Amino acid sequence: MTKKTKILAISGILGLATATAAFAGNTMTEKEFKVVQDKFPKLLKNPSIEFSKGVNENGFKHIELIAKDPRGQRPSQKFEIFITDSKEPVAFIGKAFNTNGEPYLLPVDSEIVKKGVAFTISDPTYKGKKEDLYLVTDPQCPYCQRFEENMDKEIAKKYNIHVIPMPLSFHDQAKPMLYWVLSAKTKAEQADRMEKVMKGDMSYKKFSPTPEQKATADKVFEDANNAASELGAQGTPMVFDKDMKPIENYFFLMKQVIPAQTR
Repeated sequence: MTKKTKILAISGILGLATATAAFAGNTMTEKEFKVVQDKFPKLLKNPSIEFSKGVNENGFKHIELIAKDPRGQRPSQKFEIFITDSKEPVAFIGKAFNTNGEPYLLPVDSEIVKKGVAFTISDPTYKGKKEDLYLVTDPQCPYCQRFEENMDKEIAKKYNIHVIPMPLSFHDQAKPMLYWVLSAKTKAEQADRMEKVMKGDMSYKKFSPTPEQKATADKVFEDANNAASELGAQGTPMVFDKDMKPIENYFFLMKQVIPAQTR
């Protein structure tokens, strides 16, 4: 491996820090990416790798790529790569942070994210100013259930919590749960059913969606999956702020009686 194609992995040591916007670059075009490809042919000129998006930062390029399984047996995976603008550029795969511990984040397409919101949890009796939060969740996920159980309802009143349902493939009851949830006639009823099912309500087991209801819900799953992918959600639960930046330390939403070792 030559110096020009040296790859260094950046570990996410500061992954528990609250993420804030650190994006200040200019959008990269696919034509500009092809120039980068020419500099790293062995790494980037691969038919299984596709350009997703990128930005030109001060001194380096930040690029998101999609790696596809050539045999089509596994889902595509996104990963980020950083390319220095030095005379002999170096590629870093992983995450990068500024001196304040803030990760460099790629811009998010807000329309894709908003399209993936199934319903919103909001208290209409609260008259104060509310902020938006985006919650990627799976009703069968035990961590999501714990989050729901321990959410401080008084604090949560101050937020519009936009729910993006992401039924994980290894949770066989997640979709049946959500078919029942999404079959409710109003968004408020859907939010109410979501709370019930995450607290152990088994009504979904007696429910069989019609072909129309199933098709409608499957479209919701598709849009939600696109939104989760755009946000960079790797699992559940994940919370994002009004600017659609990840909030890993989301425990401010939870009851203060939670033992410290579970935080």
